[in-house]
Amino acid sequence: MDTESVAISVGLPPESSGKIAAMYFDIFSRKLSAVLGRRAAVALIADHISADRIIVAFDGEEIAGIAGLKYDGIGFFAPDRREFLKRYGPVVGRVRSGLWESVQTKPRSHQLLLDGLGVQADLRGRGIGNALLKAVDQRARELDKTEVILEVVDTNPRAKALYERFGYRTVLTTRRWMFRFAGFSSAHLMLHRLTDG
Repeated sequence: MDTESVAISVGLPPESSGKIAAMYFDIFSRKLSAVLGRRAAVALIADHISADRIIVAFDGEEIAGIAGLKYDGIGFFAPDRREFLKRYGPVVGRVRSGLWESVQTKPRSHQLLLDGLGVQADLRGRGIGNALLKAVDQRARELDKTEVILEVVDTNPRAKALYERFGYRTVLTTRRWMFRFAGFSSAHLMLHRLTDG
């Protein structure tokens, strides 16, 4: 497959929230399991996808990759505290809600946060990630954002290298004790300033 066969779409395709939630969970399972738990996570994600905060890459009619977006206070996956309490109960729900909030990156008004980019495992290395990154930049420009930010964990050097090739640079490295439960020790905040053209 070459990138010419990849179609990019902004927004959630009809009746695809379950598939996209499962894909998102598979791509980020270690990180998400630590905060959300495995059993309820996919349903929680599917029920709380913000339809206009996602870019989807298609290979034919199959979903090949996704890019979650966060801007203007709303992210791709946007559960509120009440939903955590409903799904997990009053005690565990408060803990999971607190953990979730503590690991959230909040973009400034001129920024778009790339809140997760992933490609189906059997399609990696074929330019889909690049196509999604270009679409993220285009979407940011359409929204009059001047910077795109993202976080990448220390255990994902391949993704970090992709972002660096695309013009991102590390502006902050964060280490938190809770990261260990998700299988990594630090997260790099990376920034890409958009230029005209």
